[in-house]
This record gives sequence, C-alpha cells and structure tokens, in this order.
Amino acid sequence: MLTLKVTKNRVGKHRTGILRSIELEGASAREHAAHGNRQSARDALRRRRYWEQVLGKTEAMLLQLDEVIAGIELAQLNKVVYSGLAAGTAALKRMQADLPLEKVERLMDERADALAMMDEVDAALGTGHDAELDEELGALEAENVNAQLPAAPAVAVPQTLAADAADAALDAADADLASSLPSAPTSVPGFERANGRALRERTALSVPG
Repeated sequence: MLTLKVTKNRVGKHRTGILRSIELEGASAREHAAHGNRQSARDALRRRRYWEQVLGKTEAMLLQLDEVIAGIELAQLNKVVYSGLAAGTAALKRMQADLPLEKVERLMDERADALAMMDEVDAALGTGHDAELDEELGALEAENVNAQLPAAPAVAVPQTLAADAADAALDAADADLASSLPSAPTSVPGFERANGRALRERTALSVPG
C-alpha cells in the first residue's frame, strides 16, 4: 500500500512536468509564429502534441493507481468489518455458554418456588391478603361514597297553587251542603190570610153607606 502511494506521487510529479512542457512548447510556437519562423513554430507544435499524448498516458496510469489503491482500502475495510463481526460473534457465543437455557429455566423455577413459599409464610402469619376483609373494605368505601353524594332537593309547591287548591276544595264543600238542604218557602202560611182580611176591612170602610 505504501509503495503504491509512493508510485502515485512520482507519477503525479511527472504529470506536473508534462503540463509545464506543454505550456512552454505552446508559448514557443506562438513566439516563432510572431517572428515569422514557421518551421520553428511547427516543430514546437509537434513537441507539444507529443507531450499531450504522454500526458494522456500518464493520466491513465494515475487512474489505474487510484483504482488499485481504492480497491486495497476497500478490502482492508472489509477485513476490519469481518474481524469486528467475528469478535462480536465469539463474544456472544461465550456469553451464551456462560448463561445456558437450562440455567435460566432453573432460575425461573427457583424464583417461582420462592414466591410460593413467601405466600405460604404470609398466610401462616396472617399478613397476606384476606378476601373477606377486601369485601368489607369495599362495602365501607361504597358507603362513604353514598354518604358524600348530595341529597335530592325537595320540590316546593308555590303558595298561590296551594291557596287555589284550598279555595276549590271549600267551594266544592259549600256546593254539596247547599244541595243537601231543603229549599226555603216562598210564602209564610197565615200571613197572606191576615193581609187579605185587613185589605177587605179597609175597602169596606172607604165605601159610603
């Protein structure tokens, strides 16, 4: 890997020199053309073309070196990833070996036995939960809730309605009493006979003899 990078640096410096040569040959061709030296200008252009061809080959070599270096770096990265995966897998296997399924199941069984024994001890000491006590406690809580509920408001009857009802009852009683009594006489017996006699006497006195 180091050798490839050193080679790439050398090729890169060679490319820089080629670019410099191309620039110089182009400037020389322009100068000879300005002075009328056509043959010299033609030779400078021919040299510049050669260096341009060399530049193309040099850049192709640089590209190949870059591809090789990139491939090596990718392979190294893959190797690092593989090593990490292998180390992780080995560590996971060691942990699984230290904690087999049988041990886990045995631990869970022991835990269940310990909890069951604790329940038995609580029941023996009377410290466990009692279903009857829970029911009594629930009844007391329900009574407290009912006691805290507001009482239903009494419906007050308006005084005017009560008075009207009393007057209607009295009127009905008076009507029943009046219908049960005998009707009053329209004339007094003997009174009409006395009045008739007195009228006849006054008439006889007023008529001349």
